[in-house]
Amino acid sequence: MFFPWETDSVAKFRILRLVFHGIGYFSLCASTCTRLYEPCKTVSSYSKSFVIPNLPGDIKMTRLYMSNHVKSKDSSSKVSKLFKEIEELGAKSYGVVVNSFYELEQVYVDYYSKELERREWHIGPLSLCNKDKEGKRYRGMETSINQ
Repeated sequence: MFFPWETDSVAKFRILRLVFHGIGYFSLCASTCTRLYEPCKTVSSYSKSFVIPNLPGDIKMTRLYMSNHVKSKDSSSKVSKLFKEIEELGAKSYGVVVNSFYELEQVYVDYYSKELERREWHIGPLSLCNKDKEGKRYRGMETSINQ
C-alpha cells in the first residue's frame, strides 16, 4: 500500500520505512534505469529498439513494451508524476524488501545494492499458495488444447 502522506510523518518521527517489491531485481533495476535515463525518449518510433543504459547485459526494448506513463513524452501527466513520486519515496526509504533470491538474480542484486546504492533484502521467493490439494493440482492456466 502506498500512502504519500506517510513520508512526512515517517521523517518527522524518525521511523524506519521499508518498501516491499513483489517483482524481482531484474524488473526493479530495469524500471529504475528506464526512469533515470529515459532511453525511450531517444528513439523516434515505437518499434525501434534501444538498450537500457547502465543495466548489466545488453537488454533491448522497444517503446511498445513499456507502460504508457513511461513511454509518453509528457512527464507532466498525473500517472507519470505518481510513479516518479513512488520511485523517489522508495529511494528515500530505509531499504527495500524484494521477492527474489540471490542465486537467481545475482548480477541484478549486486547492481541494485552497489551501483544504485540501495539497501535491500531478498526474502523470496514468496508466493500466495492454495492450502487445499484441489487448488494446488490446477495451478496456472489450462493449455489452449484443453479449452
